[in-house]
Amino acid sequence: THHMRARAPPFSTSKMPVFPSTPHRRPDALRVLIITVFAAPVFSFAHSPCALRHPSYASRAVACALPHSCVREAGRPWHGVFDLGMAASTASRGIVIEKVEISDAAKLKSTAAFFVGAFWQDYKSEAQLSPLKLAKLAGEQLVDMRMRYGTSLGLPSALLVARSEDGEIVGCAGVEVGLFSGQKLMPKNRENAGSNLDRRAVLANVAVSPEARGRGVARKLCVECEEVVKSWGNTEMLLLVESENTPALALYRKLGYKEVWRDTEAKAAKVVPNGATAALQNVQVTLVAMRKDLTRKPGLFGLGIGPL
Repeated sequence: THHMRARAPPFSTSKMPVFPSTPHRRPDALRVLIITVFAAPVFSFAHSPCALRHPSYASRAVACALPHSCVREAGRPWHGVFDLGMAASTASRGIVIEKVEISDAAKLKSTAAFFVGAFWQDYKSEAQLSPLKLAKLAGEQLVDMRMRYGTSLGLPSALLVARSEDGEIVGCAGVEVGLFSGQKLMPKNRENAGSNLDRRAVLANVAVSPEARGRGVARKLCVECEEVVKSWGNTEMLLLVESENTPALALYRKLGYKEVWRDTEAKAAKVVPNGATAALQNVQVTLVAMRKDLTRKPGLFGLGIGPL
């Protein structure tokens, strides 16, 4: 009879049920979906340049905070957990992440100038600053970065830049140990450093050149900063971002940062029109404080699989 001639489909195994009434039935949609979700990242494992961590990086960072020449190349082999999607990985291929040594005056100066152009003269600007004012702002930014990422107070910090294949800076980001009194970030000076203020890792100075946006550069810089913070033994990272900076808010949420408080009475400088030129002016803004638990793995169900 017909049911006696029925055979198991060629793809079935002892662990896969046989469907006698439809001997050649294809796998159902749910099974295909499960296989696709869990297999796709595995097949892309070796081709995802910024999705995985290099095995020697963490051990080197723990041993010496960060080596003098801490350069991460997108084309090197990677091992570890998935943290980014393939779209960002492919777009950021060729981008090199490099630590800026504070003692390297030329690199620090070029990083400060880049930040002024990419952040102050773009997002924070409603008008164009004159070359003289830009130079003055770059000088002030240089002093700020030297204070934030210097070693005089004995607080861990790191300033990173992203370079294109031709060596040009296309992005920057920094991470420092900030001094907090409750929800208030206190000035970084010797008096506060010697007090009992809370010490928490803070992400800062994230900027990407207009030409490099949409390539996953900011995302890659943030992930690198998180690796640095984890090498210090920290289990969380904070950041402060203006509520009007919607692209940054969207990025941080995708990276796993969650809002923890808001400061509705904060003051921040902004480039505004001033006659025929422009000037810096302090305005009231709302700062959003966001936090990420660095002990949790990103991806599907916290397994580190797939895009964020």
